[in-house]
Amino acid sequence: WHNSVVRDEGGKIVGMLSSGEDVTERRKIEGELKYVRMLYTLLVESSNDGIVLLQDGHVKFFNKQMFSMLGYSDVGVYNKPFINYISDKYKEIVASRCASIEKGKKVVSRYEIELLKKNEKLLSVEINSSLIIFEGKPAVMAIIRDVSEKKVIEKIQSEFVSVASHQLRSPLTGIKWFSELLLKVNSGQLTDKQRDYIEQISTSALRM
Repeated sequence: WHNSVVRDEGGKIVGMLSSGEDVTERRKIEGELKYVRMLYTLLVESSNDGIVLLQDGHVKFFNKQMFSMLGYSDVGVYNKPFINYISDKYKEIVASRCASIEKGKKVVSRYEIELLKKNEKLLSVEINSSLIIFEGKPAVMAIIRDVSEKKVIEKIQSEFVSVASHQLRSPLTGIKWFSELLLKVNSGQLTDKQRDYIEQISTSALRM
């Protein structure tokens, strides 16, 4: 309610003028905005993945996890080129794909890159980008997931397979050599059945 005093020509109070407005709709909108802010906090700031908003190649938003991944605070990050935080190896491909997405072109939206952290170390991540509209203009929203642990596991698995393969080949090479030697040196002393067995051993060693 809004109240105002009504006075006569002599300045004497002769009444009170009151007016009111229905604020039900405004209260409803305020409640909805509060709910949206709560969802934003839950979904964006509590995410285990980095969330980035880019426009014209420049940073418009980093969520808390993205700052943590890079080792930066929010000071001096916004409106800087996103490629400042990408390793030299991937700067060109990231810049090109983000520009293409903003133009509505179809490009590979999910791929792996390396981020350049504040301490100059590299971090392997997977980036998944999509087109959105921000302040009336096309922009890129990217979800960035840390895959450094996955890379370490893949390297260990690859090295294990390589070592295991080498260790298997070493005795197999000996078996193959001895079986061929038996066939040559003792050719006249072997029965057909013995020869067949040795030939099977030699063939199986070749296949391994």
